[in-house]
Amino acid sequence: MKKMRLFAIGLLALASAAAAAAAPPTPSHCVADEEVLFTCRIGDKVLSFCAPKTNDDRLAPAWIQYRFGRIGATELVFPPAKTSPVRHFRYTTDKGGRWVVALVQFSIDDFSYVLSAYGNSNIPESEASLLVVRPDGTRRVLQCADPGLYAAAGLWRFEQLHLPAVQKEFTR
Repeated sequence: MKKMRLFAIGLLALASAAAAAAAPPTPSHCVADEEVLFTCRIGDKVLSFCAPKTNDDRLAPAWIQYRFGRIGATELVFPPAKTSPVRHFRYTTDKGGRWVVALVQFSIDDFSYVLSAYGNSNIPESEASLLVVRPDGTRRVLQCADPGLYAAAGLWRFEQLHLPAVQKEFTR
């Protein structure tokens, strides 16, 4: 009986691992010749940061775009043209011994957006959210459902751009 229970537990563990391995990756708005810097689901929509693919990761991306909406029906692209990200984004990281928080800030028509991604080297799962600050100052936090493994690490390409820091009012 004990052997049977251990066998059943082993099968469940194997099935769980197979299901996790077979789980589809989080969809993104990035296309085949683009690098996915970050992507996650927010409700039935997807938030993605895309950049051109390169064979040399030492080079800063020539452009970065934020894209949001349903897959195949993007509602928002920022900046609209694939231009230098330097004028459009701010970036800050806060690091500890085994954790990192990456923040990306940008503004569109008096709305401010701050993506916050948290990762811990002890735990591969990540947490991420998008803070939206309306022109009247009201704030809304949209939680990412599946930011993927090590989501904050995917934003490291912003670091290569030496962007201005995220404004203090958004780092609290």
